[in-house]
Amino acid sequence: MSDELGDEVEAINSIYGAGTLRRDDESSADDGSQQYILALRTSKLRLRFPASYPTGTEGPTVLGCVSVGEKKGGGARDVRRLEEALQRAFCPGVVCLFDALEDVAQDGAQDGEGDGVGFEERGQKHDKTMKKDDDDDKTEEEGEEEEEEESAEAEAEATSWTLSTPITEHKSTFLAHAHPASTPTQARQHITTLLSRSRRLRNATHNMVAWRIRGRDGIIYQDYDDDGETAAGARLLRLLQLCRACDLVLVVSRWYGGVKLGPRRFAVINAVAREALVKGGWVVDK
Repeated sequence: MSDELGDEVEAINSIYGAGTLRRDDESSADDGSQQYILALRTSKLRLRFPASYPTGTEGPTVLGCVSVGEKKGGGARDVRRLEEALQRAFCPGVVCLFDALEDVAQDGAQDGEGDGVGFEERGQKHDKTMKKDDDDDKTEEEGEEEEEEESAEAEAEATSWTLSTPITEHKSTFLAHAHPASTPTQARQHITTLLSRSRRLRNATHNMVAWRIRGRDGIIYQDYDDDGETAAGARLLRLLQLCRACDLVLVVSRWYGGVKLGPRRFAVINAVAREALVKGGWVVDK
């Protein structure tokens, strides 16, 4: 296994749950390729990674379904979607499965299949008080009515944040902050206050943000900001969705150390973010 593929597998399992992508030890090939099992919500697919991936001219291929769920035609649909997503995402020299999986999830959302989460959720604590499913999630623009009710009340709230343990890898340092928030306006105020009070945070290369809030009507209001780290904020929001974490704002800061981490950076971002969520009581670590 190449280092790039190993980092990609780790990042995918870190974001979508342990065991989402696992090596198929029962398979073998004389050409040095490797086979993996990808666990989706409605099926499990077998993938083949060429020995030269990702530096060669051949990308991952979908060999077929290992098992399917109760929904008729779900396996064939998942194969088609992933094949098309891999064709769009593959570029020699760059890992592509992570981006292809994001495309598959977005396709599910556009087709009205729940919240668009295409993968099995493992070890997460579901919020029993939610009145709406995630397919009712709204963006911050739709939460303006609730925001107008906010005043100096948010400023008077405690300013303490739950912090993760900093992780330094190849000279880059990652640190997560999490704070309760009850409205989109309050979430933005907390972010502004946090950054205004810490020069070190303001000087971070990236301050990636995601927040998710359950309104009084039961609708979920959510948004994110990549802050220059492509797709990182969206994946933080993805983590909050998978954890069913609500009523908080999450900030992950990265100080770039000059060494590119590739997909590995998403695994580290997810690790510090999840630690802050666990410490703050927004998710139970199993």
